[in-house]
Amino acid sequence: MRVVRQDLPRMILVPESLDDLWHLEKVVDKGDLVTAEGERRFKTEDGQSERKKVRVKIRVEEVDFHKHSDKLRLLGTIIEGRPEEYVSIGSHHTIEIMPGTKFSIEKSEWYSFQLNRIKEAVAASRRPKLIIAVMDDEGTELALLREFTIERKGSIRSGKSGKDYEQKSVEAEYFHRVAEALNAAECEKIVLAGPGFTKESFMKFVKERLPGLAGKIIVEDIGSSGHAGVQEVLKRGIVERVSKQNRVAVETCAVEKLLREVSSGELAAYGTEEVEEALDYGAAEELLLTDEFFSENRDKAEHLLSRAELIKAKICIISTEHDAGRQLQALGGIAALLRFKMR
Repeated sequence: MRVVRQDLPRMILVPESLDDLWHLEKVVDKGDLVTAEGERRFKTEDGQSERKKVRVKIRVEEVDFHKHSDKLRLLGTIIEGRPEEYVSIGSHHTIEIMPGTKFSIEKSEWYSFQLNRIKEAVAASRRPKLIIAVMDDEGTELALLREFTIERKGSIRSGKSGKDYEQKSVEAEYFHRVAEALNAAECEKIVLAGPGFTKESFMKFVKERLPGLAGKIIVEDIGSSGHAGVQEVLKRGIVERVSKQNRVAVETCAVEKLLREVSSGELAAYGTEEVEEALDYGAAEELLLTDEFFSENRDKAEHLLSRAELIKAKICIISTEHDAGRQLQALGGIAALLRFKMR
């Protein structure tokens, strides 16, 4: 994310990635004023359809994130625009925000968690991309760590087949295909994890043949393979040591801590009533809620967020696109880590 200008209550932004669009979905609210350039379709005097470039300001009514087409669609009513002959004040218009689109947003009130999310998006754009490769002698699972989810990039099978795998040519071919895939990903950091010693053999292979790639790899021992291994990498905080503030890693660790506290019956509250009580008592240290809870209970969520800000509780809105978010959603979509026990 790039902030072109910040003069609150107005901010001019340029999203640079799909992750930025996901952040913006959590920032843009109904009633906000958004200004951007785009096109509108008009009929000419001879009945033909023609598109004209316009610059419009709308009052937002709906926010729709299309992650598979890299678009954030903002539907609203036009309140200003030019050229005036092509803009009908009061009519509906959809602004499509894509990576590279410059636009402005005005709010009657900016919540601190919204400003913090913009800061996170700016910081994230400066961090290296990271890929997780979970390897054993049967195959390698590849996953790209985005800000809002884990994007599976596929599996590479080793071709292991009894004694045939003992042949160095079979192993070399396997390692070559994995190295090729990691190079193609064009990431700056790679977490190579897995049980056993295959990953160490792979590192020796890479150091001999692709020293540039070897410099990007951090090797970690874990007990699982496949997709379960990817989740183990996240839950053990390995990614945090590599990329300090990656969103998925932070969210996963927060939910893991919550689940431990729920299990022990100690410093946790979950469900709307319990969380509201914790906020009333000033006991909430960190408020956790899913993006799904936020979108489905907007008024209630904003009320609770305001209460959290008053008592200086941390706020973490967690994506349901990954396992940790789905676990929190199963608890009602909202929870709090506590400073002290209420009972």
